[in-house]
This record gives sequence, C-alpha cells and structure tokens, in this order.
Amino acid sequence: MKLAVMDIGTNSIHMYLVAIDGDDYRILGREREMARLGDGCFREGRLPTETFIRGLETVRRFHQHATGRGIRRFFAFATSAVRFASNGGEFLEQVRKLTGIRVRVLSGEEEARLVFLAVQNSIDFDGKRAAVLDIGGGSLEVGAGDEKRVLVSTCLPLGCARLRDQFVHTDPISRRELRALEAEIDHRLDDGLRRVKVLGPSLLVGTSGTIQNLKQIAHRVKARDPLEQMHCARLTLGQVEELCERLEPLSAAERLKVPGLDPDRCDLLLPGALTLKRAMQKLDFDELIVSERAVREGAILDFMERNRSKLEMETKVPDVRLRNVLGLLERCTPDTRHPEQVARLALGLFDGTAPLHRMGPEERELLHYAALLHDIGYLVSYERHHRHSYYLIANTELDGFSRDEILVMANVARYHRRSPPRARHEEFASLSGRDRRTVSVLSALLRVAEGLDRGHYSIVRSLRVRLDGSGILLTVVAAGDPSLELWAASRYLEVVEEELKRTVRIRVERAGAAGEIA
Repeated sequence: MKLAVMDIGTNSIHMYLVAIDGDDYRILGREREMARLGDGCFREGRLPTETFIRGLETVRRFHQHATGRGIRRFFAFATSAVRFASNGGEFLEQVRKLTGIRVRVLSGEEEARLVFLAVQNSIDFDGKRAAVLDIGGGSLEVGAGDEKRVLVSTCLPLGCARLRDQFVHTDPISRRELRALEAEIDHRLDDGLRRVKVLGPSLLVGTSGTIQNLKQIAHRVKARDPLEQMHCARLTLGQVEELCERLEPLSAAERLKVPGLDPDRCDLLLPGALTLKRAMQKLDFDELIVSERAVREGAILDFMERNRSKLEMETKVPDVRLRNVLGLLERCTPDTRHPEQVARLALGLFDGTAPLHRMGPEERELLHYAALLHDIGYLVSYERHHRHSYYLIANTELDGFSRDEILVMANVARYHRRSPPRARHEEFASLSGRDRRTVSVLSALLRVAEGLDRGHYSIVRSLRVRLDGSGILLTVVAAGDPSLELWAASRYLEVVEEELKRTVRIRVERAGAAGEIA
C-alpha cells in the first residue's frame, strides 16, 4: 500500500509518501513547508487570513504532488493551531473541498501518545523507563513509559509560537517579558510534569524541530560543518543553558547570525530553549537523546496497527476491486464456501454461453463479484435477504468501482431469487438500457449457479457447457447425490432460456452413472 501522511502542524506542514509492506514501511519522499499557521493564532484566537490561505495552498500543492506520484490514499491530521483556532473547522472544510482530504484533529494527549510510539520504536530504551518531550509551535507534548507501553501522555500549552505571541512583544525581549515568560513556563511545568516525575524515568528523549535546531547550534559552537547524524545525538543541559544565555540579549537580526540557527525559527527558538531548559531541570536530567522520529512516524505505526487486517488483505489480494469485495463479504458472512462455489459455477456458465450473450471481461468480472456478494443480505435477515443484499452492496463504499458498476452488481445480487428483473422495479428501471440487459443475463446465470449449490455442500464439483443446435447442454459433475441441486437449478432454467433464446438441458455425471433432465 502507498500512503501520503500529512501533518498540519502549528509551525510546519509535513508530508511523507509511504510504502507499507506487512509490518514495515519505507519513506518514498518527504515534503516540508514552514507554513506557520500559528503566526498570530494564539494572540487572535483564530487563523489569520494570510496564514489560512498559505496553509490551504501548501496542502493543495502537497496533494497535487502526491497524486502526481500515483498516490490516492491520504491520512492527514492537524495539531495545536487548528485545534485552538475558532476558524479551524472552516479551514479543514476548505481543505476537504479543495482536495477531498478529510483531516483528523488530534487531541493533545493523542499527539503525545503518537510521539512516544515513534520514539519507542526508534530509540533503544535499554530496559529503562523514558520520558519524551516534543516542543511544537502550539504545545509541549510529554509522554512517559517503557519499551512496551505508554504510561503518561499529556499536553501543555507551552508551544514556542504560543509563548512568543503571549509574552514576546519587544526585540530583543525585555527583562520584564523574560520574567513573565519564565514564570509561565515554570507554572505549567510544575503541574504538567508531576505524573512523569512519579514514574521516575531514567532516560530523556527530545524530539521536534526546535530541539534539533538547538542541538545543531550547540554542535556548531565547536565545529564548522553541520551535524551529520542528528538521530540519537546527545544534547546536555549545560549546552541548553548556554544557548539560552546567548539568545536572550540578541535581537532578531543578531540571532540570524548565530551559526546553525534555522532562519525560520528565529523568533521561536528562545521560548523553545527556555521551555526545554526548565523541563530538563525539573525532571533532573543532565542530558537528553535527540530523536528525529516524532508524531508523523507514530501516526504511520498507529495506522498500520489499526489497519493490520486490511493491510494483510492488500498483500494477499493486490487487486483493489476484488480486495474490497472480499472485505465486504468477510464482514457480512462467517462462512464463504457457498458464495465462492456459486461464483465458480456462475463463471463457468458465463464462459460456456459467451457466444450467445456476447458479453466480455467487464461483465464477467461484475458477475464474479455479484455472485460472491449475493447472500450478504443474510446479515440483516433471511426473509427478503436478496433485497438486503442489494441495499448493502449499493450503499457500501467500494473503492475501485464506478457508481454504475456498483448498481449493476447490486441488481444482479438482488435478482438471484424470487422474481426476475421487471421494468416496474424502480432500482432496475433506473439503469441504462445496456446495464438492464447486463443485469437480466447475469442474474439469470446466477440463479442457476445458486440452484446448483442449493444444499451449500459443494456437491457439484464442475460443469461443462455445450451449445447443441438450438439448445444448451449443461453437464454437471457431482460428488454425491445432486437431486436437491438439480431440482433447484431446474426451476430457473426458464429464465436463462428467455434471455439466451435457447432451451437448456442438464446432464449429470457421477460415480460411473449418467442421467439427463429435460
């Protein structure tokens, strides 16, 4: 399966193009844009018009890029800025109208859980309990647990864009603003880290662009070239404290000259650095391990776990149409032997009578799927189950099929018993003339195939069709007594004869004996 995972964050919008294969995945491509949806959001309580439009354009461009790579499946989520903004719902509705993508808004706790899941699967905990910090634009996600489970997942309103909007109004930051900022950080952390401290973690992991950029600057203090390997690098509390002291007195223009500093984070890094410093101090850690894996990787892993059976089906059945039909069949029917037997018999009848009905592979495929699904109406009730089958097929989203194809399959399944198609039937009458003929012929063949497995014992092992003058000779090879099956099939021969303009005879072969029914 190929999937586009889109993370609509407060600072950046990311997209990963992912190939999932069993229990593993590969990143095929990455896109990132510093759309800065959080700019002004936490001050005004809404996404300003400029950032609203910028975010939409970024999502549109990412969607176009993914579809250009042949990817049609999207898993998108939004975090703090959209969660907080009063017009966040309007933004997501515009995304849906523009691209068709339905974006899920993550709660802060869910975001923290996914971040921890990503770290859990990419950092060796060495049997220890770990705490994980992710400093985003709108919030600080904190998770804690061990190699098997997350024990704490919480979200604190300490994102660097949020803190900047609320407390930084001068350039450089004034002493008064700095004190207010530090007081807010201390207040939120004192309460927010209490449950983490009780667990006594002995390992600290930090993830997010803010923490990675701080590590890059700390590295550049001693080295000319950028840090080559960020994942699993170590950042000490002493380095963070030194960076805070260095950044505090600088104006924006002066910060831009700091080696290694990401220009897009020029106004965000100081609030993030102060938050990290105080969190490390309060958790009593002298260093942390930097992780490049965060919420996006966690979302992929979570998606794989929640869709495990579906992914296994995709590996086993690559054809998207057959896969979706089989998925619907298995959801509705505990035992698939009867529908599979009827499908085999129906296709044998179709192939043998092809010179008469003159239909091709498209119609054959629809007969196959309708035969597999003809009895799913039993899920609702036995009475009128053919009508319930119609409803279930017609109202299920089956990827890979057009609406017309779905309605043909639904009608073929609906007419596998009781009255044949009639012009007075609303669902049948609404079809095009070509589709009405397709339904009439295919449902007639399906009726006979259904009759040939009337007892659901697969007694009929195979069949042969021979066009004999003005008639059709159907030879049925049976492994037992097929009396019930022959009786049931014979009831529907008249419908086949009407559609194909030929008389039909059934001949039986079994255990050295042969018989014929006129």
